Amino acid sequence: MVATLVSRLADFAAMRDKRVGDALAWARGSG
Repeated sequence: MVATLVSRLADFAAMRDKRVGDALAWARGSG
């Protein structure tokens, strides 16, 4: 149960980091 929670948090963090990276890349490209 704890392992599932940890892996889910890791997935969420990775997804958020990817979104931030995409947003920064887009802002740089359009700026």
